[in-house]
Amino acid sequence: MKAKLVLSVAVLLAHISLAADLDAKTTARAERTAKRMRKQIVSELKKRPDHPWAGEHYAGDGLGVNTSLSIAPQSGFVFEMARVSGII
Repeated sequence: MKAKLVLSVAVLLAHISLAADLDAKTTARAERTAKRMRKQIVSELKKRPDHPWAGEHYAGDGLGVNTSLSIAPQSGFVFEMARVSGII
């Protein structure tokens, strides 16, 4: 019984450790992809400055949840949300 409990705890801790590592890698990959796509979008926007809906849009006041949307007809879009935390 004790060995089963120890094994279960070890498996649980290993799972938590691997999940945290995977999340960090996924986040880093997402950041690289977003950066690459934003670069493509900005390049396209320079060629189409008067497009009716394409552009870079931002909403937020820097104190709570801030959102940004970069969008272009051919390059697609990048939508990001950032939660600002701190002591007020």
